Amino acid sequence: MKRQILINNLNHLLHKQLIQVTVLNELDDDLLVWKSVSNSWSILECAEHLNLYFDFYIPEIERCLAISKENSYSDFKSGIIGSYFIKLIKPSVRSNKMKTVADMNPNGRVLNRTVLNKLQSNLLAFQTLLQKAQDYDLNRVKTHISISKFIKLKLGDTLSFVVHHNERHFKQMNNILEQYKIQSPIF
Repeated sequence: MKRQILINNLNHLLHKQLIQVTVLNELDDDLLVWKSVSNSWSILECAEHLNLYFDFYIPEIERCLAISKENSYSDFKSGIIGSYFIKLIKPSVRSNKMKTVADMNPNGRVLNRTVLNKLQSNLLAFQTLLQKAQDYDLNRVKTHISISKFIKLKLGDTLSFVVHHNERHFKQMNNILEQYKIQSPIF
């Protein structure tokens, strides 16, 4: 796949996510913290989960780009591990539940709508990183992953993983809205 096609596809998804955050910011506070059951996540907890991932990946990608040289090589081929993680995390028609590592689990935290403002800022910062990544070989630049310092992914796989991970949780937020509508006929 051409680097520019991958970046454009990821930018398109990020743009949709930014629009979704704007819509979420217009919702009532009660809805933002509503849960269908106590151990599920609220909309704000989903957003905070994404922020926790951004807290790792934005500085990691910035660090890797800072120590790498720009390169005009434009083809990208996903790695075996990266391809596996992306396939695992991509939202599908049938939801595959996954256990979240403890330090990335926001369940039970006291949150307010500033979480959405931070998410919007993180999405914009990530969009800037995507633009910067256009000047690098997405195969050669490698990043650590959040769950292990021993595994590195190609930058193209890391960028894809983060954006598709976002998609997964934006879908979860939409599902929460649907559940709320069913349980609250006034909405």
